[in-house]
Amino acid sequence: MSDLGTTIPAGFSLPEDQKVLAEMGTISVLHSHLDYMLKMTILTLTGVSISEIRGATNHEGSSSLRSQIKKIGRRELGDGAPLIKLRDLMTRCGRATRKRNGLVHGVYALDYLGYPIMSEIDWSWRPQPTLEELQELSKELQALINEVTTARSRGFLGEALRLKKEGVS
Repeated sequence: MSDLGTTIPAGFSLPEDQKVLAEMGTISVLHSHLDYMLKMTILTLTGVSISEIRGATNHEGSSSLRSQIKKIGRRELGDGAPLIKLRDLMTRCGRATRKRNGLVHGVYALDYLGYPIMSEIDWSWRPQPTLEELQELSKELQALINEVTTARSRGFLGEALRLKKEGVS
């Protein structure tokens, strides 16, 4: 393979492996699930209705949702372990989103030797991801969706908000 730092692609190319393409689709769908759960976290923190959340977060990106969660979380939770856990969870969601964005928004091409490559955010090139790399990201996204769901209902966030409502510090 040529030096990917200076590569100019020979032409655009979709990944040939249908399993790779399917996994990329899975990643996109899972990421939309994660965004939905971020919106539901705002609902949990604020107590507003689903229709109000829909209106307030319509067309909001992942970064904006995470930022809102951190801001509202600080106000609702105060300083302490629940806020730190929430911020850590949002940081991990952000890392997963950046990985997803790199895959979805990258340019897929072939180099002049016919090797499949893709662009990075800085316009450098690297080999296209393997099925295993994509499956790992799918697992990471699913784990984050589950973690956010649990935190809201019966996990640290739900418990902290319940204690606040009961006046227990």
